[in-house]
Amino acid sequence: MLGTLPVLLRPISPATYSTFTTGVDFAALSLTAVMLFGHLRTNRGVPFAMLFATYLTMGVLAVAQLVFPLESRGLVASSLVAFPLGILLYVTFERLIGSRGDSSERALRIVGFLCAALLSFSALVFGFSALERSTALFAIGVVLLHALALTIALTWASKRTSLRLWLLVALWASALEAALFAIVGSHNFPLSRYASSIDALIACTTVLLSVLSETTVLYGRLANLASHDDLTGLPNRRAFDERFDYVLSHAHRHASTVTMMVIDIDFFKAFNDRYGHLRGDQALQEVSQAIMSCLGRKTDMVARFGGEEFVVLLGASTEAGATEFAERIRVAVKNRKLPNPDSNFGVITVSIGIA
Repeated sequence: MLGTLPVLLRPISPATYSTFTTGVDFAALSLTAVMLFGHLRTNRGVPFAMLFATYLTMGVLAVAQLVFPLESRGLVASSLVAFPLGILLYVTFERLIGSRGDSSERALRIVGFLCAALLSFSALVFGFSALERSTALFAIGVVLLHALALTIALTWASKRTSLRLWLLVALWASALEAALFAIVGSHNFPLSRYASSIDALIACTTVLLSVLSETTVLYGRLANLASHDDLTGLPNRRAFDERFDYVLSHAHRHASTVTMMVIDIDFFKAFNDRYGHLRGDQALQEVSQAIMSCLGRKTDMVARFGGEEFVVLLGASTEAGATEFAERIRVAVKNRKLPNPDSNFGVITVSIGIA
């Protein structure tokens, strides 16, 4: 074991380090491209396909540096062209045709691969040809391309999204790499090469963070939709069942009481028949707000049980306390004074059962 220690402590050669960093770039870029490829299923828009094509192109250029290490200079130059050009096209497409669409998933994937092929070809041709003619002119052209992409991305933003923000961060990092290439690229290529690796990691990390944050937000919204009633905003029956099981088991463990109330709107079918479902929905919202206004503890819960029925769950409550609470709800609903000619009181009232 100790005999291998000198080998492990031996300095890594620049070629080995360059190969390692290129491999890391390829892995990160490929992971980002795969993630964007999967998101084409939900975001069916050509701009998103273009964004996928941009990162796929960067991954192809990274693996090309592993296969053709002697052409690393031209391939790095090509990546300096591909990324800002791809982001420029993404922002342009988003501005002209919108961020979402109804195109088929298969068509969008074909478009994404075609865009990646065209972007790779254009970047390689421009990168190698311009670099051979004049390094200085190429560096100036790349800096101007980044400036154009940054300007359009900042001014054409239809809405500020987290993805747009993180793409701007990645574009700024790429612009700094282009500026470094313009300053020292012709004299110190290894420094430009390492800057390219850092830029690739920043570009991947920013988009991955954006996609993960948006996925987290969407998951939260989905969980909220699954557990709440759309009309009243109250927890639905599924959420109530889960809460009831928890409260009941907690009461068993601590030898405490649980009170359940079932609230039914009186003569609601006649109200719906007379005024229509739209007024009926408004009445349900009013009643739910009246019930919610009576809750005093965070541990108490009110949910829509179905139709015109609501349910209230109270923990650690006495029979007298529950009766008083039910009376407060009855009075609160009656005081809303929602007209109902079919009721004996002329307004919407509720009946409450306590268990």
